[in-house]
Amino acid sequence: MVILAAGNSSRMNAVKQLLPWKDGTLLTNAIEVGISSMVSSIIVVLGANSDKIKPSLKRLNVTVIENSQWKNGLGTSLAFAVNYMEDNNIYADGVLCCLADMPFVTVKHLHDLIAGFELDNNSIVATSLKESVMVPALFDAFYFKDLVELTGDSGAKELLIKHQNNLIHIEVSSEKVLKDLDTPSDYNFYKKS
Repeated sequence: MVILAAGNSSRMNAVKQLLPWKDGTLLTNAIEVGISSMVSSIIVVLGANSDKIKPSLKRLNVTVIENSQWKNGLGTSLAFAVNYMEDNNIYADGVLCCLADMPFVTVKHLHDLIAGFELDNNSIVATSLKESVMVPALFDAFYFKDLVELTGDSGAKELLIKHQNNLIHIEVSSEKVLKDLDTPSDYNFYKKS
């Protein structure tokens, strides 16, 4: 599992990854969901504010890496993580890509994505709602060469569109599951729910 948490949260006017959520922060919530799922390991990609965020992750069993190119968009962080895996001989059948600011993604949803994964079938298992596909998404290792070439802010979305014939859709029942918290009003509204 790769959790993308490198952005500078410009619309939030705060270090979004460290905003309180449940018993921790938005970022530790995403990590805890990942730990409770069936993933074998978790890589957290930091960038902006990494010096402030890193201390909050010391007690968690995750690999923390820093993308110095985070300003160039989300895609660079996912590419950086897959490059890190290859450079460090970390073998995986696939990569589950998640965002740190989607606090309503559940362990069950991650289980459903993993259960939908068809090994050696060049599949991408993507979250879907009303014909839209998005992350969290699980990419077969076949796509690692595409992932390392990602740039800009579109991230994995362009691969979901490019390889739509190989997509396995895992439907979510509510838009709330896919809500990413980008503004103070988003955060304040959803923190109460």
